[in-house]
Amino acid sequence: MRSTQIFALISALILIVGTECYSRASDSSQTVDLNEYQIGLYAGLNSNSHNVDFRALPGVPSCCPAYRSGSGLTPTLGLLHHIPLSGEFGLQLRTGYDVRSVLFESDEPTTVVNTFGEVIDGTIHHSLDVRLHYLNLDFLGSYRLFGALSLTAGGGLAIPLGQDYEQDELLREPATGTFENGSRRRNAFKGDVEDAAHIQTLLRIGLTYELPLTASGNWRLVPELLFSRGLASPVSELEWSVQALSAGLSLRFLPFERPAPERVDYPEYEELPPPESESDSTVIAQIDGPLPLPTLEASIEAVGLDSLGKEYPEVIYEVEEFVSLFFQPLLPYIFFDANSAVIPERYAQLEPEAVDSVSLSALATNGSILQTYYHILNVVGKRMQLHPAANLTLTGCNAGEGAEKANIDLSRARAEKVKQYLTDVWQVAPGRIRVEARNVPRAASLETTPSSIQENRRVELSSDEAAILEPVIAHNIVRTVSPPRIRLFPRVEAIAGIDHWEATLSQGSSLLKRWRGRGTPPQRIDWEFPDNLAISSENFAVVLNVRDSADQNLTTDPARLGLETLTMVRKKRERRQDMEIERFIVLFPIRSAELDQVNRRIVSFISSRIEANSGLRIIGYTDMLGDEKYNDRLASERAASVAVELGIPEARIEGFGETATLYDLSLPEGRCYTRTVEVIIESRLAQEN
Repeated sequence: MRSTQIFALISALILIVGTECYSRASDSSQTVDLNEYQIGLYAGLNSNSHNVDFRALPGVPSCCPAYRSGSGLTPTLGLLHHIPLSGEFGLQLRTGYDVRSVLFESDEPTTVVNTFGEVIDGTIHHSLDVRLHYLNLDFLGSYRLFGALSLTAGGGLAIPLGQDYEQDELLREPATGTFENGSRRRNAFKGDVEDAAHIQTLLRIGLTYELPLTASGNWRLVPELLFSRGLASPVSELEWSVQALSAGLSLRFLPFERPAPERVDYPEYEELPPPESESDSTVIAQIDGPLPLPTLEASIEAVGLDSLGKEYPEVIYEVEEFVSLFFQPLLPYIFFDANSAVIPERYAQLEPEAVDSVSLSALATNGSILQTYYHILNVVGKRMQLHPAANLTLTGCNAGEGAEKANIDLSRARAEKVKQYLTDVWQVAPGRIRVEARNVPRAASLETTPSSIQENRRVELSSDEAAILEPVIAHNIVRTVSPPRIRLFPRVEAIAGIDHWEATLSQGSSLLKRWRGRGTPPQRIDWEFPDNLAISSENFAVVLNVRDSADQNLTTDPARLGLETLTMVRKKRERRQDMEIERFIVLFPIRSAELDQVNRRIVSFISSRIEANSGLRIIGYTDMLGDEKYNDRLASERAASVAVELGIPEARIEGFGETATLYDLSLPEGRCYTRTVEVIIESRLAQEN
């Protein structure tokens, strides 16, 4: 109903503008040629092109490494008014319905274990079909180039009418085998897109050509070609750009009577005599050929960079696959906004019909512990189904400050909201969930800083069954790059000055990273390769593009770096010794380096995983609260506490205070997961004969 009302309101607005122009037709003071006033209908077909860089929609479980681009063909139709201004210029108002649908597809090379225990190559096909429906309001200027050909350009607003999606992941190869859920399909979801932007702004430019349908010219058929580009992402927090090329027709009616052209009698041509003297003629010096352009030169050099900062000028990168286990502790808190009992949108919430296809392994992401944490409601819901005798306690808390002070009702409402999700979506019996309420948490932050107050606004989860809140294990195959980083040295000489620059790192047709800026580029750029880099036989290539203030553009030849890939299949075939990587996270309270009983059990389990040939790294971290020197010392003390508990006090430890930002520290969960120690165990596997 709301969309219909908006469409009617905008259409009425355009009709009012057109009526006003009509009413001014009898005004003799008008300089506007109202004979060219037009109303009509338009319809066309959009060829949509979407360029993106994300792995999943907000709140939707996905195992896709990344989506890069997609396309789609969709209709567009609506009403238009063309209002002549002066001379060859005019104004065009349009309102209409537009669809910007797109299908993203990605094939993920992987390795799987078949029914005979053999590691073989496989392919997972990821697809994401997104439909974006808009009500458009366009303001276009027009200029008649010559004859019936006109140029149109301007901007517009796109008001969302609905945005939905359908996602699927299919084990395409090998022909036999299943995912962990016992099916060849997983993460099959559909629904409305979360965090969709409210109103989009667009730029449009195009050409039109008017063809008269009647002798009087009052009816015209106008072929149109229009290019449009959105100025913002359709979904907040995602890197997503949309452009479309629309080809269509408009049928236009000119309501004003067109007068016949007046006959003009021109005088006969009279040849003038040549001037009597040319002595006063001016001589202008002429330079043959174009003026020279200012100098523009550019180059870029790429070197390898290890973890200690050592450079390797002529490097051959090695991408190697390993079996990886990531033990991620589940932070037992749901944080809330100020004075609110609504679960924030960053927490993944599913529809009831989607829970049957959800597996715990799909909820555990190997890359980001925060993405796993945002599925805490679904992890707990799934485990409550798997452990029907378990009970859960939800304790609602408030900030203890301002409007929330002593507001027990708000604390209880927060806990009830979490209970409602678990009972409605995951069908957990209400009698198995106990709700309690208090003011500030029992282990509250006693400071009155905004960050501390933010951390007290939460619901705490506890259970009589340890399995409900135990760490989530992500079992995956990861790919590491050695050396782990790349360092770029861009060099530019521009006499006219540098307007902007762009450097790209790619592998074949896949863009890995893009850097952009205005003015002079930095002297060096460092970047660390992600662990989930796709397996490819193609080398890395680095390119620098520069545009100077004289509008000259220069693109350097690719700087290439060699690459060798070691897949698990290749290592097995060549009988190379393989390695397993295990990562463990140990959480600490704020400003503390002491291990509680829960973390002591975790460290005890870590100790059982260390073998005689294992490599070991123990790294401590802190948040940004407090003094920088204190945080550096606290990070090292946390790492030392874990080393002592492991029985290896002489182990090499590392401590990073404020110098290393693991997660978004503006969020309470980001700060909690930064008060941590990471233990990395690298164990050599027994070599097969």
